[in-house]
Amino acid sequence: MCLLLFLVSIIYIFGSECCHLTVKIRSLTDKPFLFQIIVPAIRKKTNLLKFTKRNEERITVIKGENCNAQHWIFRTWRYEDDKPIPVHENRVKIEGTGYYQINIWDDVRVHGADRDSIFCSEGIC
Repeated sequence: MCLLLFLVSIIYIFGSECCHLTVKIRSLTDKPFLFQIIVPAIRKKTNLLKFTKRNEERITVIKGENCNAQHWIFRTWRYEDDKPIPVHENRVKIEGTGYYQINIWDDVRVHGADRDSIFCSEGIC
C-alpha cells in the first residue's frame, strides 16, 4: 500500500503539466543587489527585487502550465557607484508544486539551498 501511495505521489508531482511554486529568495550578504526570475514558457517575469542587507527574504509565487518547457532564468545585479551591474545568470528547468529556496551569498550568485516537491534539471539547482 505504501508503495502504491508513493508511486501515485511521484506521478502527480512529475506527471503534472502545471506548476505552482513558491520561490523563497534570501540574502546572505550585506552587499546590496537586485534579483529577478524570468519564466519564458509562461511569459512571466518578476519585478526586480532589491535586497539591501543580510537575512532579507522575499517570496514570490509562480503558477502556470508547462513551466519547464523552457529554461527558467535567474538574474542578479550588484551595485557599483549606485548603478546596477549584471553579475550572474543561471538557467534551469523547474516543474512541480512545492517550494524552492534560493540563497544569495557575497558572490551575488544564485545558490539553490532547499526544495520540496519540485523537479529541477539542466542547470545548477
